[in-house]
Amino acid sequence: MVEVEYAPQCPWVVTSLRVVRECVRELEEIAELKEVDVWRRPELMRRPTVFAVYINGKELPGLLGYVNKELIVEEIKRAAVLKEGGVEVKVEIKPLTIKNLSDEIDLCTKFHTYGIVPEMDVEKAVEVKRAWLLEVMKTFDPCAFIAYKGEEPYGFIEFLPYPIGRRISFQTKTASEETAIITCLLARQKAWRSGIASKLLQACMNNLKSRGFRKLEVKAYYKGRWHPVAFYEKHGFKTEQKLDEKSCLMIYYLK
Repeated sequence: MVEVEYAPQCPWVVTSLRVVRECVRELEEIAELKEVDVWRRPELMRRPTVFAVYINGKELPGLLGYVNKELIVEEIKRAAVLKEGGVEVKVEIKPLTIKNLSDEIDLCTKFHTYGIVPEMDVEKAVEVKRAWLLEVMKTFDPCAFIAYKGEEPYGFIEFLPYPIGRRISFQTKTASEETAIITCLLARQKAWRSGIASKLLQACMNNLKSRGFRKLEVKAYYKGRWHPVAFYEKHGFKTEQKLDEKSCLMIYYLK
């Protein structure tokens, strides 16, 4: 659902509204437009504004005047990526195995937050990642979960027990055999804000709890898209130690 709230006093509203309508027409199979003239229906206004666009309840910034059409189209597609005919498509969470090892590696090399691995390094990067995962899986299996929509991988979460995590320099607040560490949580950009990351995190927590772990830690960051503090706070993690101006250690107690 694309919702537009506007007040008619500004002539730029006409241009902005036209662009939004064009975007919705282009994506009519997955988008529906609702327009609210707050001059005539002030009781429907969410907050005082001349022009505001909401996609599935999320407000897009700064769209009065020179509207970013690409942004609107991207956000509509992103909001609909897990929807087909208005019905949520089931996302399946599967443990990492030798059979789907390549799916995690593809996500790592092609869709990472850091960016795509340069072509000249791909072969070696795949070799290194595969060898490391196979080594970990000998003593800790599963060490990851992958999210699928149909047959397509959309994201993964990777986690290790403290003894293995410390060998690759992951920081923890509590050095304990009952502590696990999230080393990587990644969702493809087109699936951001779709709930995949939350489903992966929940699968990880359920699995670790069943294996006797009591604590789950992660190094999180105050800004940016890599392990954002706000995401983990939403899922019950608490800040245990501030590392610097950019990052902190967060912990979740598995009950």
